[in-house]
Amino acid sequence: MPFGRLAAFHLLDERQYRSAPVCSGEIGPVCGAAEDPARTVLGEEQEAWLADQLDSSSATWDVLANSVVLSKTPVPLGDQVFFNLDQWDGYPAAQRRMLDLLAERRDGNRVVITGDIHASGVADMWRDFEDDRSPVIAAELVGTSISSDFDEAYLDIAEEAVRQAPWVQFFDARHRGYVTVEATPEVLRADYRFVAATDQPESTIETATSWAVEAGKPGVQEG
Repeated sequence: MPFGRLAAFHLLDERQYRSAPVCSGEIGPVCGAAEDPARTVLGEEQEAWLADQLDSSSATWDVLANSVVLSKTPVPLGDQVFFNLDQWDGYPAAQRRMLDLLAERRDGNRVVITGDIHASGVADMWRDFEDDRSPVIAAELVGTSISSDFDEAYLDIAEEAVRQAPWVQFFDARHRGYVTVEATPEVLRADYRFVAATDQPESTIETATSWAVEAGKPGVQEG
């Protein structure tokens, strides 16, 4: 969906064509069967379509409308590392293919907009999340829910774990709200707006934090 030369929005369907779950439970270690290269989130046809769309795009900004978090999100628990297997983490080969696809355009003007996981997040996307020397290739902006709370049973664990990931620049699961994004040829800016309370129609709202992606410079900057 192009908007002139400024932006192109690529809307992804990540439910209808994905491979069936193979590991036990929605949260846990990535099992061996999940590593099968044939496993997919988008399906073969949609993957090919997206590659073609990105390859042919002449827009300054390519924005991927993404429904589950693409950045790797490890949660160390004891001597194991758990993941939300409903996210791209549960499909490692497909996740690597997507990161490779994002990395092909060297200007870094690819932004992934994700929601809703009942939490806000901002991340630099690495070409290889397992390599500390990996280059930043894109940015991911995760929007929270407007009213639904994050599961309190996982709140403290999620905050501690996610903030340990060096590519995560911001994470908040305690506030509700929305994100506004403004794009110009020079910069794409995201303002994270939080409400004071969800059960009061007259509740105040404020911009809690703002992040920007400069054209030609992969990754995010605060402010």
